[in-house]
Amino acid sequence: MLIALVAGVFLGLVLGTVGGGGAVLAVPVLVYLLDQSVHAATTASLVVVVGAAGVAAIGHSRRGVVCWRLAVAFAAAAIPGSVAGTYANQVVAGTPLLAAFAGLLIVAAVVTWRRGAGATVGSVEACPQLRPRVVVLAGLGVGVLTGLFGVGGGFVIVPALALGLHVPFRRAIGTSLVIVALVSGVSLAGHLLAGAEPDWEIALPFAVAAMATASLGGWVAARLSRVALARTFAAVLGAVAVYLLVSLIAVGGPPHG
Repeated sequence: MLIALVAGVFLGLVLGTVGGGGAVLAVPVLVYLLDQSVHAATTASLVVVVGAAGVAAIGHSRRGVVCWRLAVAFAAAAIPGSVAGTYANQVVAGTPLLAAFAGLLIVAAVVTWRRGAGATVGSVEACPQLRPRVVVLAGLGVGVLTGLFGVGGGFVIVPALALGLHVPFRRAIGTSLVIVALVSGVSLAGHLLAGAEPDWEIALPFAVAAMATASLGGWVAARLSRVALARTFAAVLGAVAVYLLVSLIAVGGPPHG
């Protein structure tokens, strides 16, 4: 219980600050520190992320940094992908699932770090025009990742918004949180309908702790430069990816397969 509370506090702060990375941290904590199977962890992480992302999104919305049209269109495109990803989650074994997850994190970390190198400090810029084709393709991909890995997808959504759709980084964070909350909610419903059963005694305290600090993350984000935000996000992703790869190589896979 204590580990879940401490992890939830940190997760909520990270999620609220950089617009993603929440379930990236939740899944390893649930598997390696809280003795959950990979499949149970992917469902429990969605419980956590739905709550924390929802709270953080409200805070960012109040600061006026959410591109609402883009968020709704992106989330709608992601729903079919999340259904497919949820099905795949039920048939793929835990060890290859985590290995693929780690590889994806490394790619996202590199892309985000490079984006940070080109960021500049300044006021929040306007939302860009909607690009339907890019939104649909990116949304479908994020939906698959959300259903498959049990993650909110913010670690992919933020780079997709910033790089593919030219959304200013601070707005990408706020918009990402709305998308994460919506898509994760659909994916969680899919997991539960498919028969997945998280450990509620762990998932609920984890979620409550994350929700308590998610809004604080928005306050922190408003006071950091875009360079610092992007590179902090990239560093978190890279560190978790390295940890997962080392554990997979040294231990031979997650404790419960």
